[in-house]
Amino acid sequence: ANSVGTNRPLLLTATVNTSQAGAVEFRNGTTPIGSVPVLDGRALLSTTFPAAGSQNLTAVFTPTGGGPVTSSVVTVAT
Repeated sequence: ANSVGTNRPLLLTATVNTSQAGAVEFRNGTTPIGSVPVLDGRALLSTTFPAAGSQNLTAVFTPTGGGPVTSSVVTVAT
């Protein structure tokens, strides 16, 4: 779990090690936060959280046109 502050802006970053086009969906537990395309091997999402405390963040990569879906735990660097 990651600890975040109330309404503090965070930039979530996912690095994708594939040449496939696709998108990354960032989630807090099972709740989607946002989905962004992968550009140059990275997906970036700026967000805030309405409440301080621990968040269970994951990033899920889905390739365009099908293929294996992968996910990873997100670490917040403060």
